[in-house]
Amino acid sequence: MTRKILKIVDGPDKPALRSALASPDREQVHFVLEGDATDASIARIEEMAEGFTFEINGWLTTGVHKGETFLGIYSVETRSGSIALGIGA
Repeated sequence: MTRKILKIVDGPDKPALRSALASPDREQVHFVLEGDATDASIARIEEMAEGFTFEINGWLTTGVHKGETFLGIYSVETRSGSIALGIGA
């Protein structure tokens, strides 16, 4: 099965990711996607060794994919990455 991959072109900083993780039901992060935008609740983040890249896991709270779970890779340094829908959380 092919997963839908969404490209992130802008997004939150590291403190915003951590805040969303601490309160996933109250705080979301905003991602600007290619041709769209969405908000997401974060269920899990895993920081990679260099400290700027994260594996993120959660669910989308707005937009056409609202309610879908995702697993992604996101860089707070470049504010870019991608998320695969239908995986995680």
